[in-house]
Amino acid sequence: MSTLDQLKKLRTAARARFTRVNNRVVKAINEDNETEYVDDIFKDLREAWSDLQNKHYDYVSQSVEDEGNEVWITKLEETCSETKKLRICAQKIADEKSIRKTKEDEICKIFEAKQQSIDTAEQSRRLEEIAFRQEAIQWEETFSAELLKCLTAGGVKLAQKEFEIQFERCKASHRKFLSLLDKESANKEIQWIVPLQKIYREVSIKFEAFLEIKNEDLTECRR
Repeated sequence: MSTLDQLKKLRTAARARFTRVNNRVVKAINEDNETEYVDDIFKDLREAWSDLQNKHYDYVSQSVEDEGNEVWITKLEETCSETKKLRICAQKIADEKSIRKTKEDEICKIFEAKQQSIDTAEQSRRLEEIAFRQEAIQWEETFSAELLKCLTAGGVKLAQKEFEIQFERCKASHRKFLSLLDKESANKEIQWIVPLQKIYREVSIKFEAFLEIKNEDLTECRR
């Protein structure tokens, strides 16, 4: 086999390799493979194209015949150029997807953080409600028992103040919870405080009634 035949054989092999690698790249892009994978095989394409150009140059520099060499190498060059454009377009799409995914992840994190704040606020409101109801029940039982006679006006005033504070804590936790909700959800929850307001008024009336009695007793004693 002559040197020219060997060069031609090497060029043919390089051409076949380029075609195979180019087809792999196009397939990988069309199948929407990971960017890293496409980048790896695109490196193979650059190497295959460079090798083909070198093998082609080696052959034509020794050949004296015109076999349409420039025609097919030009077509392959156009093929390579089109594949590069396809990769650039695919990379742009991948970047846009990545940006969109990042934004979606950020939105999800914000939503999750907000939902966690809502859950925490709701739990806090529930705990304040439990404490308030327990205190109300305790005083309801006290006002209806003989134990009431043993209480002093000062002690009851202090208890009344603590009861007011607990109710204020309920209202504060309720306001905080509502502030975290959207308008529709807030409208559904706004009446939550109403039953507690009723309890507060009823117990407060009994506090005032007890203190009034104590004041009357004190007035009688001074006479």
